[in-house]
Amino acid sequence: MASEMAGSLKRRTIVGALMAFVVLASIAALAVRGAQLLGASHEAVGQSREVIELIESARIGVAGTALAELRQKVGGAPANLGLEQDQFRVRGTIAALSSMVPSPTQQARIAGVNAALSTGATEEALRLLGEMAAEETALLNGRLDARQQNIQSVVQTLLVLAVGGGAILAGALFVIYRQTQAQMRTDRSRAALERRFSVIVDKMVVGLITTSDRGKIESVNPAAVRIFGYSPDELIGRSIRVLMAMSDEQALAALKALPGPALGKVTEWEARRKDGTTFPMELSLFEFQTDQGRHFAGNVRDISERREVDRMKSEFVSVVSHELRTPLTSVRGALQIVLDDPPAFRDPDHEPLLQIALKNCERLIRIINDILDVSKIEAGQVQLKLVPCDAADIVRSSLEVSGEMARAAGVRIVVEAPERPALIRVDPDRFAQVLTNLVSNAIKFSPAGGVVTVTTHLGQRGVSISVRDHGPGIAVSDIPRLFSKFKQLDSSATRARGGSGLGLAIAKALIEEHGGTISVESVVGQGSVFTLQVPYAESLERAPTGPYRASPKRSSASVILAEDDGDLREVLTQALSRNGFSVAPASNGRVARSLYDSGSYDAMVVDLHMPVADGFGLIEHVRQTPRGRELPIIVISGSNSGRGETRSMALGATSFLAKPVGTDELVRELHRVLEG
Repeated sequence: MASEMAGSLKRRTIVGALMAFVVLASIAALAVRGAQLLGASHEAVGQSREVIELIESARIGVAGTALAELRQKVGGAPANLGLEQDQFRVRGTIAALSSMVPSPTQQARIAGVNAALSTGATEEALRLLGEMAAEETALLNGRLDARQQNIQSVVQTLLVLAVGGGAILAGALFVIYRQTQAQMRTDRSRAALERRFSVIVDKMVVGLITTSDRGKIESVNPAAVRIFGYSPDELIGRSIRVLMAMSDEQALAALKALPGPALGKVTEWEARRKDGTTFPMELSLFEFQTDQGRHFAGNVRDISERREVDRMKSEFVSVVSHELRTPLTSVRGALQIVLDDPPAFRDPDHEPLLQIALKNCERLIRIINDILDVSKIEAGQVQLKLVPCDAADIVRSSLEVSGEMARAAGVRIVVEAPERPALIRVDPDRFAQVLTNLVSNAIKFSPAGGVVTVTTHLGQRGVSISVRDHGPGIAVSDIPRLFSKFKQLDSSATRARGGSGLGLAIAKALIEEHGGTISVESVVGQGSVFTLQVPYAESLERAPTGPYRASPKRSSASVILAEDDGDLREVLTQALSRNGFSVAPASNGRVARSLYDSGSYDAMVVDLHMPVADGFGLIEHVRQTPRGRELPIIVISGSNSGRGETRSMALGATSFLAKPVGTDELVRELHRVLEG
């Protein structure tokens, strides 16, 4: 911008100088032309005066010779040499006049004078010379007038040019002055803007680093200096690799690939300070162009505190998850035991109340699970166990979960499936969670006597499963809000059915984690269709076959139950005992270890987070003993973090159940692991 303005000013200065040159050259040319005209006029006037003088001289000579001849005739004096000389001079004067007077009239008169002098007609000669003198005098006066006019014209022209040229020059100088002032104001504004920008950059909380297209550091702001511990002089001119917490080879490879994945985005890197310590860094990279070519700039932020806050948040969520899920497991388990016991433990008056309590306990569990799932999704902690399976099996297991809800609502579920297997690669539990959510929503919004249709379709790119209901439908304007967290359609019908507003948001996130999509089509008053689409699996190596149904042949097995919560330990002990298991309860990992070391058991149920000694150490201890290498170990945990499951399975756990775990679910899992 500055170079363009400087170039514009330079061009205007050149134009002004050219205008001045043209004006001065014009004045000089007119002055020369005026001088030439005045010189010609002056020469013509001088010639006229010389002619008049010659005519007068000739007249005097003729008159003198005439007088001499008269005296000679009257006095009888002889001819003398002086008279002849006078006549010779007169003829010479007339000859000179002949060469100086170009006018034909004057030439004729000169000829007449010569003829008159030859015949002695002096009076005729004097008359002709008088006419010549009169004509030449008139010509002289005309030339004098013309010369005066030329002088006035030249003076006026020079005056006009001088005034006009002066005005033009003044205008050009004024324009140049204005442009110069404008340039100076622009320079001052730019300087002020640069100072203001410099202050802003210096006061930025985040670091700002600019580099060349080759990765050489060109500038750093004070925040970047504070973050990395280098002074500006120590960084400017060095490669950006000095700030990257990786080897030179890795840094070079990262720099080559950096603009692609990072340009215009916010990415996270490991950075290194001057003292050698490393820290997590957030980078916002952008590029810009200058006269020197392409450059890069990045906003950098030390996110160590954010990482610590995230860690504390995860830890808090994990603790809250455990503290919520454990008592919920106790409540649900106790209610299930009472409801599943012989009629002696219940009566018609209290059974509905127990059913209400169990129903709302299940509802609370679903809400807590939804909130914790959202937390895991936001933290990127969702871990999918992808296996090839038949979509029909997942549909069947999902409908078994939703069947009781459909019967209670008076809604019929229709399944439409292809004849050949629909092989998909998914996490069966998570995919069933999504499908169960869609079917439950369809049942919830269907009228009594309505039909919910679940259709599996084999497409070109994958398997699609659609859930159709004939409920009130969704307005087009409301569809974009369906998959937002904590968003519910603001209608009395929707609000009356309750819900956390998280189900569809979780469903969308989980399906996208599978590499699939979820979509919806709806017409108000006619119902809605939600469609899941996931890629095909290459083969069916492992497939879930629906809920496990084991025979009770190992129901007499002995089980160590390691759970620190007394209420839950009591509920699970009763539930397992009522199903024929021999239970050895333990309040912590140390007691469970002592039981294991001193006795013989068929299986172990372990909570991970216990006082004195946790479940991780217990699993590790069991697996290190020869007889414990094959012992089935079921982990039950209320931790919301996937790290607990990953670590326990790595240590050798047989299976993992997330709290709140139902007593029937735990019994089925024990049967499964015991039967191998």
